[in-house]
This record gives sequence, C-alpha cells and structure tokens, in this order.
Amino acid sequence: MKFTYIVRIELCECETDVWRRVRVPSGISLSVFHDQVICPVMGWARGYHGYVFEDPRDGTVIGPSKNSAYIDSMHVPFHYKKVMDDKGCPLAALLSKKGDIAYYNYDLGDYWLHRIVLEDIVAEEQSVTLMAGEGACPPEDSNGLDSKGCAAYADFLNAYKRNPKKQIMKEAVKEASRSVNYSKPWTGGPPIPFKPLEFNIEYHRMLLSLMIAGPALKTQRGNFPMPVNKYKESMKGCDMCGNRLKPLSKCTGCRKVSYCSRECQVQAWKMHKVECKKHSNKKTKK
Repeated sequence: MKFTYIVRIELCECETDVWRRVRVPSGISLSVFHDQVICPVMGWARGYHGYVFEDPRDGTVIGPSKNSAYIDSMHVPFHYKKVMDDKGCPLAALLSKKGDIAYYNYDLGDYWLHRIVLEDIVAEEQSVTLMAGEGACPPEDSNGLDSKGCAAYADFLNAYKRNPKKQIMKEAVKEASRSVNYSKPWTGGPPIPFKPLEFNIEYHRMLLSLMIAGPALKTQRGNFPMPVNKYKESMKGCDMCGNRLKPLSKCTGCRKVSYCSRECQVQAWKMHKVECKKHSNKKTKK
C-alpha cells in the first residue's frame, strides 16, 4: 500500500523559529523533494547550491552525485567519502515509520542542516500540501550574518528578537535582503523583503504550486565555476498518469517510455505493446 507522509522540516539550532510542515507522497524522488518541495516551502534559491540527504541510522549520504552544476560541488569530497545518487531514490528509503528522522544539508559550503521528522502516515494523495510553518528562510550565502550556517542564524535571530530596531540589526537585514533568494526570486518580479520572524504561508503555497506544476531540474554534468541558472529543466512524467513526483522506470523492452508504478505499466500495455515490440525488433536487428 502507498502512503502520504506528513513531515516537519526544521532548521537545526533554530527548530522553534524556522520550520515547515508538509504533506508529501512517500514515493516522491529525493531529487524532486529537494527541488520542487523543500526549496519553495523553505525559500531557498533554485539551482544554486548543492545538497545531500543523510540517513542517521547507517550514515548513508544521498545526493546529486551525477550533477556538478552547483556552485559548491567542490566541497563534496571534503565532507563525504561517497554520495549515492538521489535520482530515483524515494523519500520512503529514508523515512518508513512515525518518528523516523533524516537530515538534509543545503549549501555544502555554509552547511544549512535541516532535520526532517516523519510525524504521521496517512492515505495516499498525489498532491503536495504546505500545512504550516514559521520564520523566514535564512539568506543565501549567509549574507548579513556574522558567520555561516545554522549557529550564526540562531545568534542573529536571538539578537534580532532582543532589539530589532538596533542599527546593526537594520544593516544586517538590509544586507540579507540582497541575497539571491530575496533579491532575485526565481518566479521573477520585484525583490522580496527579508523579514526574519515572519512566514507568509500563502506566498510559499503559491511558490509550491508553481514548482509542482512546472518543470523539474534535470541532471547536468560539467564544470561551472558560477553555475547560476546553468541547469536544464524537464517536464518528464509517467507516460500513463503523468505523475512527475515519483521515481520513473523505463520500459525494459523499448526504453522509450517511463512509468511511475507497475500498475501504470500494466494499464498502458494494451496501447503500448505494438510500439514497444517495433522498437524492440529494431534493437534486435542491430
């Protein structure tokens, strides 16, 4: 039986200040979960920094091992001995029962560590829903912070809560607003003001719906010293039902079509078998 997960995504060391709760299919591919769920609900820039998922049970690290188009790809060998590719790997491989925890590290230079907690398991839904959340996403590249990463942001939030009108806080907020995820939103339009303690859930729901409806990032190889926007997009989905959230498997006969489940493959076979055999025969003759 397939399920939908209710997960809480919280920024480590800022757990009560920055968190999101989402409903997401258990079979969603981790690469899609990063690009089309975490980035829009958290507020990170798209196709900018690299990431990995970590399984605390055995130390397995899963990420875009075949994609070198991120600005911080050079940090991977310094942090991890081996990274399994996340394309086609479902969220259910990391989380299987209530209370399970996994980690998501965004930006391998600044090290923004998130804790993902499986809070509940419900009947399967094909959609993704942002249920709740608090706090603004940190600025990309730690702009405006005294240092980098979660600890620096926690210190900033504590200082901001004590005296948001202090001149040094105003300057930090102004500098943070210049970061990529606030000054250049991937949807276009004017810059978004950085408001540390606020979370506009309707805006992030809009981002999520646009991301789910739009193309996913496509793996790209190569050396890109500054790979902002140097990524490909794909609308590829299941050739039967159109689902683009789950991992896809190619037809073993023709390798021309892909399906998200055995059920879709069986359902499509009556229409597909003629074309499949045609391509299979061509391969045999070669």
